[in-house]
Amino acid sequence: MEIELNPTCERLNMTGSKKKVETYLKKVCILGDPQVGKTSLIRRFVHREFEADYISTIGMEASTKTVDVQGDRSTLRINLVIWDIAGQDSFRNVHASYFSGAEGALLVCDRTRTSTVESLPHWVRRFRSEVGPRPMIVLLNKTDLSMDAGVESKVEDFARSREFEWLQSSALTGDNVDEAFQKLARKLITG
Repeated sequence: MEIELNPTCERLNMTGSKKKVETYLKKVCILGDPQVGKTSLIRRFVHREFEADYISTIGMEASTKTVDVQGDRSTLRINLVIWDIAGQDSFRNVHASYFSGAEGALLVCDRTRTSTVESLPHWVRRFRSEVGPRPMIVLLNKTDLSMDAGVESKVEDFARSREFEWLQSSALTGDNVDEAFQKLARKLITG
């Protein structure tokens, strides 16, 4: 148990020694085709809830959540500003402005639709053309549903060829949702 000492971001741990808290603000984007579960993943991570009704994101929506990453001598407090980017091609012209300043991304595909895996390279190209190489993690979402044949191996091949980590996730059950954002936060700091 840690006790807040003062606004200078020092904490007292159980042994009585001070542990420094370093705070960062990081913009990340969540990318993928329509209906892969981007908004639901964010809702699960930020608000701890799931809504079964699908409402298409129009343009972009931003959410925030603080993630603590433990280091040897300090706690890294990362304030994530999570940009939920509309997946529809009709928003292609505005994506560049939404990507500006992003330091990483979660690439989301749907295990029930192979086409969403096949479009991942498109999302990587579009994102990197605006912000350059940045940490990315791939999420094969909707583990609560039956998988299309061959989807998992396609995601694994895609991730391996680009040296991306990948996880299977479910916004409905919460499987690997926190883990994905935690891994991305750590990559934003450690590279």
